[in-house]
Amino acid sequence: MGTRLATTHSSSFNAKGRKTTLIQCYAPTNAATDGEKEDFYSALQAQIDKSPKRDIKIVMGDMNAKVGTENKERELTMGKNGIGIINENGELFADFCAFNDLIIGGGTIFSHNTTWTSPDGKTKKKIDYFTVSRKWRRSLMDVRAKQGADAASDHQLVVAILKLKLKSYRDRADKPHFKFNTTYHRCPKIKEDFNCATWAKIEDRKEIKQKINKCKDEKEKINLRTHYCEVNRMVRKCAKEDERQFIHEMIEEVETAARQEKMKRLYEVTRTLSGKNINPNKPVKDKVGNILTSDTE
Repeated sequence: MGTRLATTHSSSFNAKGRKTTLIQCYAPTNAATDGEKEDFYSALQAQIDKSPKRDIKIVMGDMNAKVGTENKERELTMGKNGIGIINENGELFADFCAFNDLIIGGGTIFSHNTTWTSPDGKTKKKIDYFTVSRKWRRSLMDVRAKQGADAASDHQLVVAILKLKLKSYRDRADKPHFKFNTTYHRCPKIKEDFNCATWAKIEDRKEIKQKINKCKDEKEKINLRTHYCEVNRMVRKCAKEDERQFIHEMIEEVETAARQEKMKRLYEVTRTLSGKNINPNKPVKDKVGNILTSDTE
């Protein structure tokens, strides 16, 4: 796996009462330079600062930090279910959470398994975390690592149970906005096409992952990991081929829609290919600002 740059990405969701801002992170390793760490936490703080103050804030991801088991003078920020002794990245992460009134739920409050295993299988750590605004601590029901999940990574899948009531987005005309076409895969032919060779290879990869988790012999584990990497490369190759085929079919649909002068479908497919498939419909208003609903108006 190549070197990844430290990144932060944020999303916002509507919830009853107030909105939720979710920030996904990948932090520099503990061996990174002070400048790299400072740049990362500056960018992360900027994401926090630009989100509305009333939002429920969630920061999660691979923080590359060990916060340890000692929480003296950090009782409001973390629990005692960490592993080992806090390191430099752990200090930075804990200070960031304290400054922004976040509580480290996954990895300290709830006791769960390690989240990262070295390629040789000898080293295991808790370096992936889930934090939430301390005011909303009671909404966080559980956080745990799912070691049986096949994530095609040396990291385990971390799942959090957060008790929030989300509401659907509605435009200015008070019409609900549905981003995902859930009826698309109900068609029998599409279902059959979707369950292609790629998914068969994914199932093979999943079975190997389960064998690795159950295996007690270290030599056998090494062989299984080697096999897993080979199957994972095949999965990625098939996925790229499927993506190319999908784009080819979409381009053909664009050409057909253009010939048949189906402009609405032409624009929909074009937006999908460009990654901007968002419903742009807005209500028409008169000079006073009243919404016009009939053809006559």
